[in-house]
Amino acid sequence: MSWAEVLKRTARGFGQHNLYDLAAALTYYSVLSIFPGLVVLTAALGLLGPRSTQPLVDSINQLAPGQSRDLLIGTIDDLQRSSGLAGPLAVVGVLAALWSASGYVGAFMRASNTIHGATESRPVLKRYGLRLALTVVAVLVLALCSAGAVASGALAERLGALLGFGETAVLVWDTAKWPVIAALVGLVLALLYRLSPDSARGPWFGPGGLLAVLLWALASAGFGLYVANFGSYNKTYGALAGVIVFLVWLWISNLVVLLGAELDAQVAAEREDQHPSGTGRQEIMSSDIGQARPQDQSVAQLVHDASEQLSRLVREEMRLAAVELRNKGKRAGAGAGLFGGAGVLALYGVAVLIAAGVLGLALVVQPWLAALIVGALLLIAAGIAALIGKSQIQAAVPPVPEEAVDGVKKDVEAVKEGLHR
Repeated sequence: MSWAEVLKRTARGFGQHNLYDLAAALTYYSVLSIFPGLVVLTAALGLLGPRSTQPLVDSINQLAPGQSRDLLIGTIDDLQRSSGLAGPLAVVGVLAALWSASGYVGAFMRASNTIHGATESRPVLKRYGLRLALTVVAVLVLALCSAGAVASGALAERLGALLGFGETAVLVWDTAKWPVIAALVGLVLALLYRLSPDSARGPWFGPGGLLAVLLWALASAGFGLYVANFGSYNKTYGALAGVIVFLVWLWISNLVVLLGAELDAQVAAEREDQHPSGTGRQEIMSSDIGQARPQDQSVAQLVHDASEQLSRLVREEMRLAAVELRNKGKRAGAGAGLFGGAGVLALYGVAVLIAAGVLGLALVVQPWLAALIVGALLLIAAGIAALIGKSQIQAAVPPVPEEAVDGVKKDVEAVKEGLHR
């Protein structure tokens, strides 16, 4: 595979698929998602004490560019003043965040279909079920990343003491948390890239997720530098400058995410071009037959040429049949493995949910909530694995080289037609 060609195709697709407009649509849904998410995080941190949100503010100061950080920090300050409402705020925020993030995932699925050139054909229930499952997984993982990002300094020491970790473990976490968080975000993006389009192509973990994470970090740093030193948003927008900077930052972030999806789509397309399915064989054979049979050739020469072409066709079709059977075997094995894994995860999920019910009856809130989250994650993962395993097994059945058989029939017909001319 030529990476230079992949990058050229990605650059062409960037303009052909109007990623600028798609990023603007995703920015709208991002605005609806990010503030309920802040409600959840601030309310949860408020349970640990009045000063527990300071690490969150510090992380925003490091990541958010320019005046957008003032907007986010101001929202956190307003939420902190709502004392005594941590529990209700958390419940309302979770529901609002899931509802809003579901809209974002739906918009991302439509954008992915545009990037892959696919038409949505999945049943409504399957599409909305997948949309909700992706939303829950993404929200939970991003919430975990947010909690990991704010777990530093005094808050990390408090959590470490609560969980029984020593000072060394806390120090290691303060140093290594950002690569871990970046890897988790990359995994979420890989999941979105693979499951969002109607016709999923390419590997499960392509380079798009890694590219998106790296470019987002660079773009955020560059945009923050521009706003701090060269931007004139205050003069242009006045009191709305902070909001405008925040929206531009979200737009850049979504543009980078879509660029990662475009890269994965073009990698898959390049691999398909290098390993064609054999749809052009009839045209090639017809052309060869026409060129190899001038009008002045004798019947014996025509028979010899036809025999040679048939021999070459049979060898090629046997090779393609072996490749097709090997690919179907891999799909069947992967599907069976995912089905088995789904069964194991489902058993663990049921066990954890049962434990959560027991702990809930005992009115032990924190262990119950943790067990409930883990059980829900396991069940969602089991459902996704089962759906993928089903599609893989369906793609591998029947275990015969159907394309190769059809290709042989078409090639024989082409040779017969050429001889009758």
